[in-house]
Amino acid sequence: MRFLCVLIGSLLGISSPLSALILIEDVMSPKDQEETGVSKLTRMEKLYLEKWLNKKFILKSEKEQINDTTSLYVSEIINQGQQLRLSNNSLYEIAPDDWELAQAWIAPTVVRVTFSNDPYYPWTITNPLSGYSVRGRLIGTERPQFLPPVQPQPSIPSEEAPSELPQEQPQPEDQNASPPPQELPPSQEEELQTQEAVPQQTAPSKQTP
Repeated sequence: MRFLCVLIGSLLGISSPLSALILIEDVMSPKDQEETGVSKLTRMEKLYLEKWLNKKFILKSEKEQINDTTSLYVSEIINQGQQLRLSNNSLYEIAPDDWELAQAWIAPTVVRVTFSNDPYYPWTITNPLSGYSVRGRLIGTERPQFLPPVQPQPSIPSEEAPSELPQEQPQPEDQNASPPPQELPPSQEEELQTQEAVPQQTAPSKQTP
C-alpha cells in the first residue's frame, strides 16, 4: 500500500495542464513496476488504477519535462534508491531509512532541496506536491546554488621564533685567580735558558794553617 501511495505522489509531481493519457505500461518500466509492487496487481486492478490516475492527474509531455527549468527533478534513481541524481547533475547519497521511499519514486519527479537537521544527511529532497521527502548527503559534482557561503576558519597564530639569540653574559673575573704567565721576548727567553744551563761556580774556601 505504501508503494502505491508513493507512486501516486510521484505521478503527481510530473503533472501538467496538457492532456495526456497515463498508461502504466508506458510510464513505468518492468523494473519500476516490480520495485514498486505494481507488477503484483491484476490486470483489472491496473485498469482501475489507471482510471483513477487519469481522473486526478495529467501527465506532463516529454517536451515540457525537458524545457522545464524552473525547478529540480529526479533524473536517475541508482542502486534501488540508495542514490538520487537530480536534473542539475548533483548526486545525493540517501539515508538508509529512506531507501524504500526513494526507490519508489519515478523519474522525472519534481523536487525541492532544503536543509535538514540531520548532521549526517544535511539535505532534504522533497516532492512539494505529494509531501514525501528523503534525507540525503551531496556526493556529486554540482552543488545547489543556494548553499550558504563558507565561513573562513580563524587562523591559529604560530609561535614565532626569536629574531636574535640571547647573548652570553660575561662571567665575573675571579680576583683570587693567578694572572696568566706573560710571554717574554725571544732574546730574553734564550738568555734565561742559558743561565739555567751553566752551573754556578762556588769560590774555594780558605784553608786555615
